[in-house]
Amino acid sequence: MTTLVLTLDLQMVGQRNKDVHNGLSSPPRPTLRNLANLIRKPAWCLAMARTRKFQFGNLHGHVPEAADKTSLARWTDSQFDPTLLGGRPTPA
Repeated sequence: MTTLVLTLDLQMVGQRNKDVHNGLSSPPRPTLRNLANLIRKPAWCLAMARTRKFQFGNLHGHVPEAADKTSLARWTDSQFDPTLLGGRPTPA
């Protein structure tokens, strides 16, 4: 018996309600609430400041926008086609 399996992935970012509720965004936007939260965690902030810079290995060297968080977010958004779900394309 032979079976053909067809899968389909839609290029749409899901709404992550928990992230919306917590004020997370891409690129990150500092808010008073975020800064107050960071002030309460000085050891974590120091540890994060000492870590090496992480890169997206599959994009590094291939996508110039991958070097900057803001332009990476714009590039990522440009990879999605909202017309697949009946949406309108966003202006470039």
